[in-house]
Amino acid sequence: MRFVNINVASLDSVKQGGVSVVSDAREAIEALIPALDGYTVSDEYRSRVTELAQQWEDTVSAVYATEDGAQLNQNQVIGLVNTLSEPRDVVVCAAGSMPGDLDKLWRTRDRKGYDVEYGYSCMGHEIAGGIGVRMAGPDRDVFIVVGDGSYLMSTPFASRGVDSWLRGCTTSPDR
Repeated sequence: MRFVNINVASLDSVKQGGVSVVSDAREAIEALIPALDGYTVSDEYRSRVTELAQQWEDTVSAVYATEDGAQLNQNQVIGLVNTLSEPRDVVVCAAGSMPGDLDKLWRTRDRKGYDVEYGYSCMGHEIAGGIGVRMAGPDRDVFIVVGDGSYLMSTPFASRGVDSWLRGCTTSPDR
């Protein structure tokens, strides 16, 4: 399988051995749509993807499982926050191992329900980012997930977040 890499910079469009398309993303996608007209995957492929998706859901459910009285691990905290949140709520995260775990384990139920910074370990983004998410969607609760480093760097932001109507919860599961 080869990917089509659409990018406005030719340097970035040639990565990973994909098909390079130097273009604005919207323009390129609109131009590619007619070439895909009528394309479909085989029934076998569709069946296999469905089977693998169910296996992954079962794996996530097993990772989310908690035991009464036992200390929670990071994956279980993700599971509890995900389970207790509403479909329109938003999770915000940036640094440490949490973005990778959220990427694998968070069950997004709304296209705006997941705001994770994947750049260079952006400690401190979480709380300021959470305030911005809340301002952009005041009808959504925001769950900010931080590690110890971000929490220690961002305590003034945390108190500002509380002062500025940021509902939701800030967790530090790696303590």
